[in-house]
Amino acid sequence: MKLIVLFIVFVTDTCCLSAQNISGKVANQNEEPLRQASIVLKSFENDVIGSVKTDANGAFTLLYENNGDYLLEIFCAGYDSVFIQLKNSVGDINLGIIKLSEQVVLLDQVVVQATQKNVKIDRQIIFPTEVQVKTSSSGYGLLNKITLPGIKTDDMQNTVASIGNAGTVQIRINGIEASQSEIIALNPKNVLRIEFIDAPGVRYGENVGSVINFIVKQPDGGITAGVNLTGALTANYGSDNIYLRINHKKSEFGLSYGLDYSDFSQREDEEIRYRMPDQTVHQINRKGTDSPIFTGNHKVQIKYNLHEADKYVFNVSWQNNFRNNPANISQNVSETDENDYRITREINDKSSSMALDLYFQTNLPKSQNLIFNLTGACLNSDYEYSYQSYNQDSNLSKHGYSADGEKYSLIGEALYEKQWKDLKYSGGLHVTQNYLNNIYTDTQGTSDAKMHNTSLYFYSQIRGKFHKFGYMLGLGFSSQRNEQNSDRYTYLSFRPVVNLSYPVFKNAVLRYGFSVRPHLPSLSNLSDVRLQKNDWEITVGNSHLKPFRNIINDLIFDYQHSKFSVQITTGYRYSKNAVMPTIERIQAVDGNVLFLFGGENQKSMSHLRGQVDVQYDIIPDKLIFEGYGGIIRSFSDGNNYTHALTSVYGGGQLLCYVGRWSVAGSVNSRYREFFGETVWNDACYSRIRLSYHLKNMHFSAGWMYPLQSKGKYSGTELNSQLMQKTAWTAVKNYGNMLTLNFVWNLNLKRKYQIPDKRLNNTDNDAGIVK
Repeated sequence: MKLIVLFIVFVTDTCCLSAQNISGKVANQNEEPLRQASIVLKSFENDVIGSVKTDANGAFTLLYENNGDYLLEIFCAGYDSVFIQLKNSVGDINLGIIKLSEQVVLLDQVVVQATQKNVKIDRQIIFPTEVQVKTSSSGYGLLNKITLPGIKTDDMQNTVASIGNAGTVQIRINGIEASQSEIIALNPKNVLRIEFIDAPGVRYGENVGSVINFIVKQPDGGITAGVNLTGALTANYGSDNIYLRINHKKSEFGLSYGLDYSDFSQREDEEIRYRMPDQTVHQINRKGTDSPIFTGNHKVQIKYNLHEADKYVFNVSWQNNFRNNPANISQNVSETDENDYRITREINDKSSSMALDLYFQTNLPKSQNLIFNLTGACLNSDYEYSYQSYNQDSNLSKHGYSADGEKYSLIGEALYEKQWKDLKYSGGLHVTQNYLNNIYTDTQGTSDAKMHNTSLYFYSQIRGKFHKFGYMLGLGFSSQRNEQNSDRYTYLSFRPVVNLSYPVFKNAVLRYGFSVRPHLPSLSNLSDVRLQKNDWEITVGNSHLKPFRNIINDLIFDYQHSKFSVQITTGYRYSKNAVMPTIERIQAVDGNVLFLFGGENQKSMSHLRGQVDVQYDIIPDKLIFEGYGGIIRSFSDGNNYTHALTSVYGGGQLLCYVGRWSVAGSVNSRYREFFGETVWNDACYSRIRLSYHLKNMHFSAGWMYPLQSKGKYSGTELNSQLMQKTAWTAVKNYGNMLTLNFVWNLNLKRKYQIPDKRLNNTDNDAGIVK
């Protein structure tokens, strides 16, 4: 009998240990219960342990079997998600009442088979699915598998770009502007969600069209290391990255190294028609030969992070980049009234950059944050350009120059945030100091381009809701001061931002955005230099260029269905006094006719565009189609010219998942962009990729530019009163290029937190004229 009693006690204790529960209630800020809220319990390796939904009273009970560390996610349609860390959990846990803050969301949350999204006023919140996470080997791979309207991701060359002249794409990890190496090293299993900000507020950069922010679990214990190796079987091409992170309690030490290299051949063909002073046409045809081009980039980063959950974050990072891109271009030339001859252009382009970044964030009472960021950077550039023409008998002409550049910059930013029930306020100050000294040497002697630039930028923004309307209102004020030799100017500008949204019917939202963004001339355009490129053309700088404003209007319609989603975007961008290229014809003292290429503030430039992005789950979580198409009408109204261009573009991708295998095939048409009097023709792009994942390892094989004998084929078309010029470049090595990729991520006793940096400021503009 005693044995039976002991056995019953043992079984009862065992059941208690193996069948524990987490309970609580989910409510809104008014403590009204939320029905059908989702409760998901995950390990810190992102594996789902269990899930449950709340009942009519907002209550839930979730069973779990083993003691340990977990991450509990609570989300409900129309409310911000909440993440709760459960450390060393033992026995039953009662979390009491969990209050969710109502989102400024104008579209009910819909679970899409490919992804789960929330559409907000200025962004989409995307929760990747399990199959997307498991079949992705990096941050680029994960982006390629989710639908981001207006964004084109290439996870074979590790690039992200906007479609349709919509500005640059900024990628961040927990609010930090991330480097390419960091995105490659990002383990998709650690991604909690992705914020796609397609209507950036006032605190982002001047030409930022969208922001992609990975929200990633922050480790507080263990070691992680990994490699991401890519190489080509048919060409001398590779992209290799390794990283190591060690965590102990509140500290993290990190080290990463990346190497990108290629040794290709490039062919450039040009047809030029110069209009002479007597209105005759002088024609030059340059037929390119296969010429060597090389790229080599080394990237090193050392990082230290100290954090305490929900209290503070302190981060120090040091990074150093080295780049070497030499080229030797050869062309055979036929010219009006001249015998055939040959030209060569030799380019040596080296640079190094070093940056030290200091960051501190403190969380204050009553949902307040205070953030400081200070970055110091040093850029060194060494550029040499040589042009030579010759025939079988002798050298005909020679031109060239060298540039030795130094740039020092100091960037500081302070940001304050305050969250109320239905309102969020953000305000900050951004300060930049740049010192530039580029020394140019050519046959005419040596000239210095010394510049001092100071920028002050104040910004303030609120985001909230009023009945069914969502709104974001922001205002920025900037002061730009530039000094170059005796030239000085100060430019004051306002940057207002208005974003509105309204649910037009179930699962659909209409959004409108208005913003004014200042655009600064590039440092190379501001350089007061004059450099001869060949027998006919001279590049000149203009220190009198002034910043101008881009006025942007966007109207966006979003619709989400369980198997289908669509986004329709229409937009109009207008830039008064835009800096656009100019061409001037002069006659030198020796009688030679020369054409000067520069830039100046001209009348206006505008773009009208429409674009449709769709996703359709043919077989949910198995076969998915993504596509886009658009049209752009562009106008350039110069001081002495007027041009217009209509451009149509499109593309699509088919994704297939079968067990541990995944296949992706994509094709993109040529995209044509218009600027001034020049049309830029991007390359048509297609690729096929087969991947296999096994635990912490990923293997993939890719076929780039299949059946495209010219490889990467792109060019420009210039149509001016003074000259017409077409230039096309073919990099054949990309054609039918076969690649292999291996990724291995190792985690030892890994534990996670969530907080990290929210700001990052970098400077990569060396200001060299090329």
